[in-house]
Amino acid sequence: MILLIIILNLSLLVFLLLRNKNSSIFNRHTILRFLLLILFGGIACVISLIIEYFSTFLLISFFSDGYSIVNNKVYWDNSFNEILYNFIFCFIIVGIIEELTKILPVFFYNKRCLFYHNDLKKFDFIIPFLIVGMTFSIIEDVEYIMNGDEWTGFARLITEFCGHTLYALLIGVGYYKSSVKAKATSLSFSLRMKKVPDIKFISGMKSKNIFAVSCIIIIFIHGLYDFLVYTFIDLAFIFIALSLIYFIVFLIMLRNTNFKDDYIKRFLKDNKHLTKEEVECLIDEHEIKI
Repeated sequence: MILLIIILNLSLLVFLLLRNKNSSIFNRHTILRFLLLILFGGIACVISLIIEYFSTFLLISFFSDGYSIVNNKVYWDNSFNEILYNFIFCFIIVGIIEELTKILPVFFYNKRCLFYHNDLKKFDFIIPFLIVGMTFSIIEDVEYIMNGDEWTGFARLITEFCGHTLYALLIGVGYYKSSVKAKATSLSFSLRMKKVPDIKFISGMKSKNIFAVSCIIIIFIHGLYDFLVYTFIDLAFIFIALSLIYFIVFLIMLRNTNFKDDYIKRFLKDNKHLTKEEVECLIDEHEIKI
């Protein structure tokens, strides 16, 4: 079962890498970078589990008078305490801790050795998040399988694959969209500083807010999934089925676009009097580095 989990995750990674085979990220250092990112992701996952363990211990201590244990099974004194405990555990402890610690390795990796290429594509931003998400998924699955049974392993195989992996992909997309917005804003500012006429600042949500909102949404979805599993199992099966369908559709519709083309398109939304060719000429004419 553990081998099947690893194969399934790696199959998705290979699928996305093949769709990104012409990227400038692929060079003789790529494998080393991926291994380094897996190491960072593994360390972050272990740290996440340790924080969750102590946070859960404190939460259980707070609710110690609200339940009893008989034959290793928990019986709550009332349903309100059970729902409140599950809500805090799933949304605050699991959702926030896991998703935020999942982000940190990518930013450290990003700062150290990835995004200095000129010809980046969308998958170049997504794949690092995907690798960390898969690392989380595999480590957690192994932990559950070692402490559970084959049915637990099968359930984790299906739910976590479209769980941690999907969440990581969506955070990666949010990071890409925020990067596109940041570059478009930088282009707008640079052209105005060069006194190019009729250039407008990029309107709408700030780039950092775009990424923050994407993280909040994923934290909520992660917490909701766990909350339904612990509290309303029938609804959880529906949620899992819908997530799996969305995961498949998302993979089919995911396009690998060029980063430069996308941030120029975003710039053109607020500067419709220009064309893409004119913008590229302005960039070359004023020697703008973005």
